[in-house]
Amino acid sequence: MSKRIVWLAVLLITFVWSMPGFPRAMEDRVGVPVAQNKHWPAGLAEVLNGGGRVYGYLFFPGNRFFFAGDTEAFNQFLNQYARLKDTPLNLVLHPGLGKARRLGGKGEIPFDWKVDVLRRSKYVVIVEVWLGGGVQLSELKVPANVKVGSGSEIAKFVGAHQAKREQTQQKKAEVSPAASEVQAKEKPAKITQTPAKPATFKSKRPLYGKIALTEDGSKILSVVFDESGGTRTGHDVLYADVNFNGRFEEDERFEAEKVKRYGTWLSTSSFAPINFNLPYNKKAKGVPGPCEVTIGYRQYPRPGIAEDISVIAKLRLRESPTVWEYTLSGSAMPSKRPENATVWSMKVAPTIEITTRPDERKKGNLGIGLELSGGENELECRKAGQPVKAHVEIKKPDGTVVHQGDATLDKFTFG
Repeated sequence: MSKRIVWLAVLLITFVWSMPGFPRAMEDRVGVPVAQNKHWPAGLAEVLNGGGRVYGYLFFPGNRFFFAGDTEAFNQFLNQYARLKDTPLNLVLHPGLGKARRLGGKGEIPFDWKVDVLRRSKYVVIVEVWLGGGVQLSELKVPANVKVGSGSEIAKFVGAHQAKREQTQQKKAEVSPAASEVQAKEKPAKITQTPAKPATFKSKRPLYGKIALTEDGSKILSVVFDESGGTRTGHDVLYADVNFNGRFEEDERFEAEKVKRYGTWLSTSSFAPINFNLPYNKKAKGVPGPCEVTIGYRQYPRPGIAEDISVIAKLRLRESPTVWEYTLSGSAMPSKRPENATVWSMKVAPTIEITTRPDERKKGNLGIGLELSGGENELECRKAGQPVKAHVEIKKPDGTVVHQGDATLDKFTFG
């Protein structure tokens, strides 16, 4: 590119991404054994090839496999899964029937359990089972080293049922005076409920934070970090108010998957991603897996900052007619009091930043670099797990195109 060029135009950034519209080549070939990825936990391919696999696909950031079978087959699968090393062992229970939508939206495939192999700092393997088909809850045999939890729809069902019970009790209480006199002579029924166990902190210095999960701020996730070994031993436990009831409970506890220490000081604690079936805005309605948040705690020597909360949020929005994944990374200062916690927000105004640098290979040549910026947060967007491509045109003042090139947003193009 000549130095005589005095005017530059970057005209077109074409976003083409698809979650439900992935290329068919990204689907798993059922019947063909899954190859062991060298980065996966040892023996995972053997678990996946044990039988019952009916569908699967590659997606960002990992693989998803679907299986069909009865309780005996699932128990055998769990026994193999429980022998995996170097991954948290998590089983999530769901009610109802499992149905996987084919990529491209071409029909559905019934299944009984699902396996997600997700790439984090290392690969983690998560199993989810639906109890409305071939797998029966009463016959489940879960190995002791596998952690069991329930899907969000169970909590929603219990909450809706409890609200219905309370409405029914209120209506029964609103009766005529004559009926009230009769009821007064009867012994009222004793209704007992088992309340959720509140979280108990071992640290005298728990640290609080808040994360806005929706654009309008209607859903705020409250979090608190605790120290399992007591005060000043390191914040390695996370409580997240995932049911948004304003309380931290023991079943909302997350233990750090990875802890790094320098001497006697905790440096970082990273936790498993938390998925929410919450659309960020109107563009996310009907989009599968609309929100995923990974939260961490960091304590390190840094001018003016001793510690902070790290947040990586992945949002899926429909940029008609396809679906895009946006990844925002940022941080917020923790607070010693929940009412003073700072709200970390994903709300940004994305802009295209244009930078230039000399071409080291050719004297007088200039490189043009494009980057998507999200204000204070780092921002990436991807299609099919790859950075988005941009088309660059460089023109003279008279409109003559002197160079055209295609490059991803994080690369330079020379010409």
